[in-house]
Amino acid sequence: MTRTFEPTLRQTLAFCAEDPVERVFLEDVARRGLGRFVALGEGGSLNALCHVGVNVVPSGEGCEAFARAASSGRARMVIGEEHAVSELWAAACRSMPAPREDRPGQPVYVIEHPPEPGDTGLREATLADLGALVPACAAAHQEEIGIDPLVNDPDGFRWRTQAQIGEGRSWVWMDNGTILFKAEASAWTPDAVQLQQVWVDPSVRNRRNAQRGMRDLCRRLLDSRKISYSAFELPLEKLGALETARLLNVEPASVFKTIVVTRDKPKKPLLVVIPGPTTVDLKLLASVLGEKKVYLPTEREAEALTGLQAGGISPLALLNKGFQVVLDASANTYAEIHVSGGQRGLNIKLSVDALVKLTNARLAIISRGEDGWQVKA
Repeated sequence: MTRTFEPTLRQTLAFCAEDPVERVFLEDVARRGLGRFVALGEGGSLNALCHVGVNVVPSGEGCEAFARAASSGRARMVIGEEHAVSELWAAACRSMPAPREDRPGQPVYVIEHPPEPGDTGLREATLADLGALVPACAAAHQEEIGIDPLVNDPDGFRWRTQAQIGEGRSWVWMDNGTILFKAEASAWTPDAVQLQQVWVDPSVRNRRNAQRGMRDLCRRLLDSRKISYSAFELPLEKLGALETARLLNVEPASVFKTIVVTRDKPKKPLLVVIPGPTTVDLKLLASVLGEKKVYLPTEREAEALTGLQAGGISPLALLNKGFQVVLDASANTYAEIHVSGGQRGLNIKLSVDALVKLTNARLAIISRGEDGWQVKA
């Protein structure tokens, strides 16, 4: 039997980059540090990859090798590219429950250019919409899968719906309390967004609301990705911002590092982006945020909070994950700055405006030089 192994994050991302649309779910889960992966490969590269969890998602050639891993858990769904799923299922079917339904030949629709406007009131959902969205999401789930999640796991389903809203992955168009269109992102990477649970209230169906809402959502997502950047490969070891600046032959203060910061209240951690030669001023930062105190976690804690390795933590790898981003105002000194690309060995140069647009960053003076001087904007 072909031996499987647990891949590194770098191997996983390299494999997903070969087909960023088909493998968008795998890449999203890997970047968020969720679930478990098994892989096939040789010479440091992967031939096949499988996410093993509530959803088993295989991709690549030779996926029958994942049969034991897939059958060892309590999978509710095996989903993915048809050939990969068929390979895995042929090897695992005798040791897994009989499927409730088989859906071969499902198409994947891809859009790369903004469609005509739908002229809707589509907006990002907020927690104020939770009361309307929980039953709507449950109805969409039941229509698609045949199971009412509010019967099987009401608290868990409500929490997952709330988490989608908090991560900026839920959109809604409402009129007097009636949902004319809603959708969520089940996966989101720098190259693709996978949409799910598109739903319209039955009372307002057959009025082209879904078509109009989807056009405006696609425009919104595609417009947000029109970003120009340059990528640079660096050694794979953990590098500080100053060493990165030396390798790139750029001014050290134009290379920014990302610091994870926590607060007293049970809120999502912050991502603080400051020049490489400086340190974050926690008192200034707390004042900017209106917090009494903020804290620096340990390196291990920062990795656990973000799912990324130290030396590769970046707001670009944590888009739409619910992290508030604060960018030191000194960034405005430069037309472009360097930040980590979300993994060791990858650095990204982009404009300050682009970084702010992508991350919805707040600009403030929050850093000090190593000798205590305050960085000016």
